[in-house]
Amino acid sequence: MAKKEMATEVMKKKLTLGKKKLAVELNKAKAKIGHAEKKLHSYMEKNPGKSAAIAAGVGAVIGAAIMAAVARKMKKR
Repeated sequence: MAKKEMATEVMKKKLTLGKKKLAVELNKAKAKIGHAEKKLHSYMEKNPGKSAAIAAGVGAVIGAAIMAAVARKMKKR
């Protein structure tokens, strides 16, 4: 084997290993998201008033941030 062919084989092995590690980490992340989703759903069932208030507050903050960004952009014109 030439040096170039050996380097190509090494890179292929590293790529394959990287793909396997990525799949493992992706599965871990999916499991964590599933767990967080279950906890959130449980909290919402136990505290419907609080969860609605939190959602409204988050929506207001996001809306205010969007309005501030738009206002800043309008001033630049």
